[in-house]
Order: sequence, then C-alpha cells, then structure tokens
Amino acid sequence: MAIDRTLEASLLKAVHSLNTPVNHIELTSLQEQTDEKLIQKIIYPQSDRLFSLAESLRRSYKIEELAEMTKIDLFFLDKIAQIVEMEEYLKKTNGNIEGLHQAKQKGFSDAKIAQLWHTEKDSICLLRKQYQLSPVFKMVDTCSGEFTAQFPYFYSTYETENESTPIDKPSVLILGAGPTQVGQGVEFDYTTVHAMKAVQKRGYNALLINDNPASLSTDFMLADKLYFSSLTLEDVYQIIEFEKPLGVLSQFGGKKAQCLGEELAYFGVNILGLPSKKISQLDNPVKLAANLKDEVSFQQQGLNFSSKEEIKESFISGRKCEVQAIYDGHTVIIPGVLEYIEQTDVPTGDSIAIYPSQSFSQYMITTLKDYTRQLVQALNVHGMISIQFVISDKQICLKKVSPYISRIIPFLSKITGVSMVEMAVTSILGEKISEETDHLLLPVSSNTVYVQAPAFSLTSSEVLDCYSNQKMKSTGAVMSTDIKLEKALDKAFQSTNVKVPEFGAILFAVNDKDKETALSLAQRFFDVGFTIVATQKTAAFFTKFGLNVRQIDSLFDATSEEEGLEQINHDDIQIIVYTAQEEGSDSHRYKIKRKAVEQGVTIFTSLDTLAVVLKVIQSRTFSTKEL
Repeated sequence: MAIDRTLEASLLKAVHSLNTPVNHIELTSLQEQTDEKLIQKIIYPQSDRLFSLAESLRRSYKIEELAEMTKIDLFFLDKIAQIVEMEEYLKKTNGNIEGLHQAKQKGFSDAKIAQLWHTEKDSICLLRKQYQLSPVFKMVDTCSGEFTAQFPYFYSTYETENESTPIDKPSVLILGAGPTQVGQGVEFDYTTVHAMKAVQKRGYNALLINDNPASLSTDFMLADKLYFSSLTLEDVYQIIEFEKPLGVLSQFGGKKAQCLGEELAYFGVNILGLPSKKISQLDNPVKLAANLKDEVSFQQQGLNFSSKEEIKESFISGRKCEVQAIYDGHTVIIPGVLEYIEQTDVPTGDSIAIYPSQSFSQYMITTLKDYTRQLVQALNVHGMISIQFVISDKQICLKKVSPYISRIIPFLSKITGVSMVEMAVTSILGEKISEETDHLLLPVSSNTVYVQAPAFSLTSSEVLDCYSNQKMKSTGAVMSTDIKLEKALDKAFQSTNVKVPEFGAILFAVNDKDKETALSLAQRFFDVGFTIVATQKTAAFFTKFGLNVRQIDSLFDATSEEEGLEQINHDDIQIIVYTAQEEGSDSHRYKIKRKAVEQGVTIFTSLDTLAVVLKVIQSRTFSTKEL
C-alpha cells in the first residue's frame, strides 16, 4: 500500500514497495517482446499488466487504443501516460532542477532519475540536498478532523508544509517486514509487534516504518509513531534524518529488514545489536571461517565450514537443524535446538520442524550448543541470532548464520511460554540477561512433542507454480502437540489439509539417486496394505528386488490433463511420489500434477516428508506379514 498526494506518486511508491528489484513501472524483459505479444499480455491480464501498459505507451500507443482493448478507464491510463511523459522530459533536461522537483512529486526514485540522467543515484541525492529538495511528512488524520488525533500516522511527499514533528524523547526505529508473500507468512509481523511492545516497556518511544496494510504492526494504535512508507533505502533514510532515533532495529522484520539494515549501516546509521564489519561474512561459511580463525578455533573441534556447493554434494542427505541464541555481550541463552525432517536442499520455511529433537543424541545437542555459543561470542551479535547446521555421519557442518530473528521464534515462544523477542530486545538495548533464564526456556510440558508444519495453497491457487524460482513456497504454518510424534504429525497434516489416506494405491516416479530410499518406503507402504504403482524405470528397479508392483506408462506421458486424471482415477491412486524437478509450469506433466492436487490426490516431492507420512499411517493401522 502507498500514500501520496497524486495518483502517479502513489502508484510508483507501490511499485517500490514490491519485494522485487524493480524501482519503476518498467521491465527489461518486456522491452524484448514484440508488439503482438505485448498486446496479448495487455488484453489477457497477467501479473505484469501494469508494466506492459507502460511499455506500450513508450511505443507510442494511444491511451484511447489501450482503453478500447482493455476497458480500463481513460483516467487511469492517462496517469500512467503522464509517468511515461515525465521519463521523456527527464531524458531531454539532464541536470535540470525544476525537472528533478517535478519528477520527485510524481514519485520517481533517485535510482530511476539517475538511470535517465546516466549518473549514480548518490549524485541525485547530493543534488537534492544541495538545493534543499527533501520530502515533508503529511499526517493521515485518524479522527477526520473532529478532534485532535491521538494516533495519526504519516507519509512522505514532495510539498512544502510539514505536518510531522520529531519526537523529543529517546526513540528507537523498528523496520517492519513489508508485504506478506509466498514463502513468508505473518511470523515477522508477530516479532515486529512484540519488539515494539518491548521497546516501549523499557521507556523508549517506538517508531515503525512499514507498508503492509494487512499487518498488525501497522495498526496506528500500537507504535508511538507510524510511518507508512516503502522499505527502501531512500525513503527510510529520509525518515531517519528527520526523526534522529537512537538507533534502528532490523533484526525483527525478516530478510527484507535485515538487508535494508545492512544498507543503512553502510551510510553510518546505528543498527542496534549488529557489528556492521562482520555482517557481510555471514552468508558465506568459508569466508566466515577465515575471519574467525584468529578469534576462535573451530576446525580443531570438528565443525565443518563448507561452501553451499560442498554442502549439496557431501551433506545433501544429512539431518538439518536450527539453533536459536540470544546474546547480551556476556551471556548466551539458547532457547532451543530444532530438528527438520526434510533434507538440506529444502528451505527451513518449507520443512517440518520438531521440538525436542527425536533423532539427535544428547551429546550431539550439547555439541551443537557449544558451537553456537562460541560462534555468537566471536561474532558479537547482540539480540537474536539463528544458526543452521547439517549433521551427516556424526560430522557437523555449518550451513547458515542469520543475524536476525527466525520464523521459528513464535513457535518456540509458545512452547516455553516466554517472549523471546522481548528477551532479544532487552539484550540489544544494553540490559543483561540472567544466566538463570535458561531454566525458563524449557517446554511447558516435558513429555510433549511439538511440531510446526508448513501450509501450502497449491489446491486453491491457479497460478502458483511449485517449480517456480521462488525458493520458499509455504504461505503459513500450523503448530501441533502430542505425547507421540506420529500423533502430533497427524494433527499437523489435518490442519494443513494434507490428506493421509489409509488405503489405495501409491504411485512412485523417482530419480535414480532416490530409488533405493523409495524402494524401502514402497515396501513399507505395501506392508500396510497399499498397492504399489510405478512408472517404467522405477517399476523395473522395484521388481528387481522382489517388490510386487504394477507398472504404468501413460500418466506423465498423457497427451491431455483429462487423460492423466483418468489414469489416476482408474488405478485409485491416492498418493503420487515424484522427485524429478526439471519441468516448468508450461509442461503438460506439471498441469497433470496440478489437476491431480485439485482432485484431492496428495503429491510428495520429498521422500523425507513421505517417510513421516508413512509413520502416521503405520500408527493408525496394522501391518500384515505372511506366516
């Protein structure tokens, strides 16, 4: 959501707020399209229709022509046309201050103006400061002028009168999480709200910047002052210059806030809790190991620092875990060690998390905690830090260090009944954590297994491509508990609408590297009464080892979706196991699988997930063995 004084500026602000590299209504990919293809994209709306309209106007199409083709009102097309006209004006008036002022009033970013003027965006920023061309902040009156608003919120615009007054008390600025999207649920909205409350509890004013109207954090009665603004370096830096907070909290808004915090730190902004000189090392374990060599010796203690490529090659089948830590500069508190079911190539947001671990020994958990303490102390990151490890054949490999709060924290907070966000904020603001806090972080019930499972929307989304470039595809998560893992998993599957049938047929179509694992699972499915169906190569492998299997050839080679579904219904297939990932959304194989999901067939692309589903089925049924 974006607010400004003109529709053009609001529209461009909204584009800036998207979690994409785009800073204008312009896509390079559309410039390569023919006129015919471009018009097709306009007539048949797609997600890039706005950008297609702007591109067509750059190609001299008239707004009347576009109105006839699209049935979009001329008023809105004219506003897009004015943005395109401003682009042409800027190209002809390089360095003109009046043109710069007009462009900023229409919502043009410094980066876009710099591109049109063939210069750097820093030069545009300096030029604005030289001519005192800075935004003012207007108030959204939440009482409609009836009486003085106690909880107004503000937005920036390039006019003259400023309606915002800097807070005269010590304040802390909190960066929100931005738009909710596939791969990111409301976890970071939860952590942002708790961070605001913790800041206020310690006597500071909480300032918030966010642009998501659906988030709880943008409720104007929560923050002491809310700026409804794009989470971009340009917009946020201008607010910081105006408000002059004691510092900025970037740990609680997820990856978006963390990246923005790193950019702000480069320009001298005080990012609370994070030593800026080491942040750039954290995404690369190899570089991290080299920089930590003089501070703490991990190699001699058995911790493996491997590149992402080495992890994929040597640790792909390892068990993945995540350790949370809170550090105040003296004491390291570890809220928990979580075990993930899926292999290392599956993002943690798409994996099933279990607490406490069901497969790691106490010695292994103690070792992981020791490594975590040493890493946190060496990095000197105050507040919350998340560290992912991979364990394979008793070897421990460091996968990732994240100097911001993990999406798993709401889950852990509910397990223990302790607000871990509040503890993290306390440590960031300079207060010490008692070493006795560790005993408070135990589960409320000691004999309970806790599960967090991702939720997906494949059955309801016509456009979601499960083989898209989006790394994480979950749209939320559920939590379940029971005294047994299988029962807790069963509850989680029911809550996420994952159907776990107790009979029928299961179809296997797997890669060569997965065949041995798939064979073991297929045998166990056969033991609990399932009919085993497989495609040609998979069936040949299963048969070679004596498994009774029915071979089919036509499902994924079907010439139509209807033919594929007919095969599924004919064989009473309840589950499809498919580990190949080479096709895209235009493939008819993909379309068959998508239609199968919509018909209620459960599809698994991870054998690890299938294994836990089998545990649930086995807990419900009896196995049969020949006497």
